[in-house]
Amino acid sequence: MVSDDLILTAAHVVEGASSLSIEFPGTAEHSVELVHSEPGQDTALLRLTPRVGVDPLVLSESGVEVGDQVGVVGYPLGMAEIHVNRGAISSIEDDIVLNE
Repeated sequence: MVSDDLILTAAHVVEGASSLSIEFPGTAEHSVELVHSEPGQDTALLRLTPRVGVDPLVLSESGVEVGDQVGVVGYPLGMAEIHVNRGAISSIEDDIVLNE
């Protein structure tokens, strides 16, 4: 979660979905709506509807820089085991237009 109602995920995770939902540990399934998808950057922004009171994860109080290492944590394709991938920030100057 990047805010109290927005979730950043990979575009390939939501591509072609007719409906979307998310489940947090210890909670029921919650509906989410696709706000914007950027397949070329493999990113998608989802909105929880309604907000569920789950706090976003904050790992750094400072901004990011190109080259910073990042991690992705999740349960891809409904898998029961958690998966962790790593990568690096490649750009912080890209433009993205939301809600055209």
